[in-house]
Amino acid sequence: MKKNRMVLFAAGAAVLATSAIGFAQSEGSQWTEHRFAKRVIAGIEARLNVTEAQREEAKAILKTEEPTIIALAAQAKQEREAITALPAYNQAEVAEIAQKYSATNTAIVVERAKVRLQLRAILTPAQLEQLEKFKALNDDKFDERLDMVIDSL
Repeated sequence: MKKNRMVLFAAGAAVLATSAIGFAQSEGSQWTEHRFAKRVIAGIEARLNVTEAQREEAKAILKTEEPTIIALAAQAKQEREAITALPAYNQAEVAEIAQKYSATNTAIVVERAKVRLQLRAILTPAQLEQLEKFKALNDDKFDERLDMVIDSL
């Protein structure tokens, strides 16, 4: 009897673990990324001593740019899916979709730069100096995390 309970418990635990992993790799991962983005933002705000007025201004900038960012992300996803949905290799079709995808990615880079520059514009010179010091210490990670925050919108 005890052996059957142990087998049932182990099987249940395996199913739960598999479900958790599947959830983390699907829609749940977006939630995790969103939570991580919030922690990154909170860390940056704390290091820079961001005021409430600056925080509100940053939220307004992100709220204004959010529709453009979402539209570009959706367009890039559509173009990636269009390439993978092709039934057979056709160089002309692939090249056409790739050109569209390249133009969309260019627009994404431009939008990211616009958002970054708008956010930097609300910082004081002392905060900008602190930001540069922070970036120098965490050069690779900082840009990746900031991009991830912008992408999570």
